[in-house]
Amino acid sequence: ARLTMTARFQEQLGADTVVHGDGAGGATLLTLRLNGQRHFDPGHEIQLGCDKDHLHWFSSETGTRLKT
Repeated sequence: ARLTMTARFQEQLGADTVVHGDGAGGATLLTLRLNGQRHFDPGHEIQLGCDKDHLHWFSSETGTRLKT
């Protein structure tokens, strides 16, 4: 799967960086956990690629995980 994420803000959590942002032109909220300390300015576009079996989708209304 290939996604483009636009960073909103990030958190440094110990050895990890968690980036919060938008995907699909702002229609989808995304959270990305990266190993190590990283920095992304708000508005920075991040190109993502991964095995779609490693993606987890959640309902914005209930917070429950969606079956894909």
